Amino acid sequence: MSIYPANYRETYFEYPALTKIIGCPTYDTLPLLKNEINGNALSVANLGLVISPDAYARVANVTYIMPLHPGE
Repeated sequence: MSIYPANYRETYFEYPALTKIIGCPTYDTLPLLKNEINGNALSVANLGLVISPDAYARVANVTYIMPLHPGE
């Protein structure tokens, strides 16, 4: 029996399907995708995995401490 929901992405993510970039990325499409990824990370309290430590400290006013691997 799994302790995780059957569909974690659909259950928790603000953007379960990220916007696809067709062709070359542009100055408009890259920030859109970055915001979607950050929104998803925030919804599961893991923003520190997708932004730099300095950016995390500015947003959260605390130092990000990477969680241990669940298998360790």
